[in-house]
Amino acid sequence: MSNVADDFKKIIDGIGSIDNNNSADLVRKLTDIVKERYGEELDARLKRLFEMEKQCLMVVKEFKEEIKFMQSAQEDIRRERAQFFATTLRDVSQNLTQAQVDSPVASRWLEELVSSYTQSLNLSDGLVRSSSIDLIGQIRNKATATIHPEMAQDE
Repeated sequence: MSNVADDFKKIIDGIGSIDNNNSADLVRKLTDIVKERYGEELDARLKRLFEMEKQCLMVVKEFKEEIKFMQSAQEDIRRERAQFFATTLRDVSQNLTQAQVDSPVASRWLEELVSSYTQSLNLSDGLVRSSSIDLIGQIRNKATATIHPEMAQDE
């Protein structure tokens, strides 16, 4: 409530016709009125908010392993994509050169390899994203059911 007291002091100081003793007394009285009128309501709201946050945290903890799995799957796909373009593709190209495969044939083969591998990674990424979105929906529904049982949706 100190911000309220500071606000009252600024307002009263802006009036200019109230001396310092009366100003401090007026700030104290106005602050007491606000505390008396809104203090319990504010405390109750903050307690409800704290409880809701605590329940949401419990729901997230309940899905901890699923969240870790989704994060790990996304990391694996990113790592695999990076490794393919940084290492695997270069190694395949070098092997084709060592095997003396004609340049146009090797180029076409590498293009098809990149295309099919990229398509495969994109498909895997799409499946992981879809599963992640489903998981977020499950968490949201569980949190809603925990906080507001009357608003819960069937899964």
